[in-house]
Amino acid sequence: MTRLPNILLIMIDTLRADHLSCYGYVHQTSPAIASLAAEGVVCDQFLANGIPTQPAEATLLTGRTPLAHGVVAHGGGTFIPADAAVLTEVLAAEGYQTIGIDEMARKRPDFSRGFQRWWPPSGPEPHAVTIPADRVGEALMDLLDASREPFFCMARYWDPHTPYLPPTSYRRLFYDGDPAAPSRPSLDELADRPMMDIWQDTWFRQLGTDVRDVDYIRGLYDGAIRFCDDSLGRVFTRLRAAGIDERTCVLIIGDHGESLTEHGIYFEHHGLFDAVVRTPMIVRYPEGGLSGGRRVAGIIEHQDLLPSLLELIGGPAPAGVTGSSKAALLRGDDEFGDDRAVFCSECTWLAARSIRRGRYKLIHYLWDELYGQPDMALYDLAADPQETENLAEGRPDIRDEMLDELQQWVSQNLERHGYAVDPLIDPGVTLSKRWLAQRSCGR
Repeated sequence: MTRLPNILLIMIDTLRADHLSCYGYVHQTSPAIASLAAEGVVCDQFLANGIPTQPAEATLLTGRTPLAHGVVAHGGGTFIPADAAVLTEVLAAEGYQTIGIDEMARKRPDFSRGFQRWWPPSGPEPHAVTIPADRVGEALMDLLDASREPFFCMARYWDPHTPYLPPTSYRRLFYDGDPAAPSRPSLDELADRPMMDIWQDTWFRQLGTDVRDVDYIRGLYDGAIRFCDDSLGRVFTRLRAAGIDERTCVLIIGDHGESLTEHGIYFEHHGLFDAVVRTPMIVRYPEGGLSGGRRVAGIIEHQDLLPSLLELIGGPAPAGVTGSSKAALLRGDDEFGDDRAVFCSECTWLAARSIRRGRYKLIHYLWDELYGQPDMALYDLAADPQETENLAEGRPDIRDEMLDELQQWVSQNLERHGYAVDPLIDPGVTLSKRWLAQRSCGR
């Protein structure tokens, strides 16, 4: 019988692909991840089907799109249905010891399904985003030391999530300036954005200075990535010392990225732009042929992770999965993969969907009371990868063709999955409605 590999899935919350060294970033934010990438496979286009965290994690765990598993918003009160198999349950049935290091599992029981052990243990704990990488790494190494093989361990690191508060020694690694300089009023636009009233009294106050320079905040984000990377470097060293690194499939992924002022969105993860929906995926599994520092240009979606991982270990995907295995693409047997359209949605601060096919992406906004975006935005990703020029009015032929395909896909999936109304419309967005209501009350 073929030996099952160990699986270590590292999910780094709010991690932009283009801020990692192995994706060509100008700063050395992630040498440990880069070393792993040099021995493994780097996926250039790993795209989220739903953002932010809760829709993304539900998709990664089930291999289903948000309309298929029902979790379309963060904090929306909808849970993964009981008849939808999750990755941990499937692997536990295959004989894996399943370990979770994810504070989300304590908040959402559907995210804890199938885990036999997890950390943090029950009892009072600080909010997830304040659990630093060194604590997560220490817990991860302790659990791996005590685990039996084969194991599946999913560990979430939170450090790149706001508030970006890496240890003091990391805060100036990628910034050389005066964050309070009067000549740098680049945070003025943030005054009327979500979260600013909270951040001024919490996060910015902890920084101990009157922050004005947006580059300082970007430097904090990069410093948080490096702090996380240093922790991962110690974990990788422990795997080698234990002699199990060659038979362990290590995956590093992000649930979503982060907007660092692009499109007027400050330090948040909404907007279906590539800064948020393009996430990293690095995998190293020498015994499975995932090695050699290869790069995969073909698109892999979040819904593809579960069926791809199960094929790599020789198991079938459960019923109801909407993604498809990209194991051949990861192994280098298929150079391009399929050319299906990629659909993504959000319904937390904005309600919007996007369709991406070939070089074009169309974003259709269903509700936006925060930024005043036009109803539709069309981008030529080949000519304009930063998505700065909206072609919706100039190329109505492409716009209408893509909108028709998007609407047909939505209609088919609403019917297939038993929706009476589109959940992006009713009940609609979650966090922005709360924020707008509090602001209107002067709170």
